[in-house]
Amino acid sequence: MNDRRIWWLAALLAVIAGTTQWLLWLRRETPTEPFIGPPRSDYDISNFSMSALDAKGTLSFSVRAPRAARNPGQGTFDIESPEFVLRDAEGVDWNVWAKRGWVRADGRELRLVGDVNMERRTPVAADAIALRSERIHAQLDPNIITSTLAVTIERPGSILTGIGLHADIDRKRLMLKDQVHGRFEPRVRGSR
Repeated sequence: MNDRRIWWLAALLAVIAGTTQWLLWLRRETPTEPFIGPPRSDYDISNFSMSALDAKGTLSFSVRAPRAARNPGQGTFDIESPEFVLRDAEGVDWNVWAKRGWVRADGRELRLVGDVNMERRTPVAADAIALRSERIHAQLDPNIITSTLAVTIERPGSILTGIGLHADIDRKRLMLKDQVHGRFEPRVRGSR
């Protein structure tokens, strides 16, 4: 008779354990999909200006803009309507405007998007250069500018257009990669 009670008790405990497990399964929390969206900035700054120095302590670039947001995971900055000033190896400034900009955490890379304009202003008008594109990527050490989209290069007396750009700013080498078209205006004698 003791064996029968043990079996009944074991069966009763098994039924209670099974019922408890079933009730726990019914009350389980259903997993929710994680929120996937743009990263939230850890801070925003408005109406600011900032200067970034390179490893040698010289000015790499400066920027003014109405708003910037910092990505906390990467340390990068997304900037609205930036106005950059980049300096080439000769110490000549390039003024750069775009609708949006992105700066890598170490300040050595810029990505500019939307109506990008770059102008090299020098005291000698013949050395002036203007670049226009919808997207430009800039590596700041060394000063390499690239684009995969349509680019216009204007210099006094010439306008070049093409698709794709590779420019070594410090060496003054600009290369359009495809579908290059140029318009050259002869200089009037006596003008520079």
